[in-house]
Amino acid sequence: MQFEEFAKVVMARRAIRRFKPDPVPDEYIEKILEVARWAPSGANSQPWEFIVVKDPEMVRKIYELHSRLDGTRSRVWEMTRREDLRHWASVRRPNGTSGAPVIIVPIGDVRATFASVVAIHVMYYSRNLENMTNVTLLIHLAAAALGLGATWMTLEEPSMGPLKNLLGIPEIYHIYSMVPIGYPAYEPAPAYRRELSEITHSDQYDMSKYRSDEQMIDYIVSLRKLTRRAYLPEAKE
Repeated sequence: MQFEEFAKVVMARRAIRRFKPDPVPDEYIEKILEVARWAPSGANSQPWEFIVVKDPEMVRKIYELHSRLDGTRSRVWEMTRREDLRHWASVRRPNGTSGAPVIIVPIGDVRATFASVVAIHVMYYSRNLENMTNVTLLIHLAAAALGLGATWMTLEEPSMGPLKNLLGIPEIYHIYSMVPIGYPAYEPAPAYRRELSEITHSDQYDMSKYRSDEQMIDYIVSLRKLTRRAYLPEAKE
């Protein structure tokens, strides 16, 4: 594959929040998971397994559970922020995502981290999270390469138990995120990224590029407007 083809897939990837009801072909799901299983992991531990949820009733229950637990809690917390800093998705739609015909649930076996050195368990307990982040990113990129949309469906710790009960997941596994997948129901706005010149330093940190606290707050306010337009093209300022 040429570099330009790879870069095109990376830059085309978007977080899609609304999906068409059209079914996703089984061979697409298999291709996505075939790519995902090649993700890097500490000591090649490969802690991941995948639950592919396609049954409409089970998909509905996952959305309902996520909205009731994570969505409601997130909205309450978000409302404590200054209005222009509130994330629109938490305020407008507790669930934030709708309509995906498939949800891929990557689960990680925490015992697999013992494949790595002891220091990892003493000093870097988050290693399994890093491993699962790698595999989840590849799911997103593989979906984009197939013309599908996907999004990060964050899972808060208190919700993990009810979801594991729903899906019959053994206690030793953790769920770090879920990935709704389907055909986008809208054309997402162009993505925003900071200029490479703003984020690149030569040999040591360039303090002329350091952002003050006030500048960071202004940046977040501007991001709220940009991401709102990206996820909701019809959104008004």
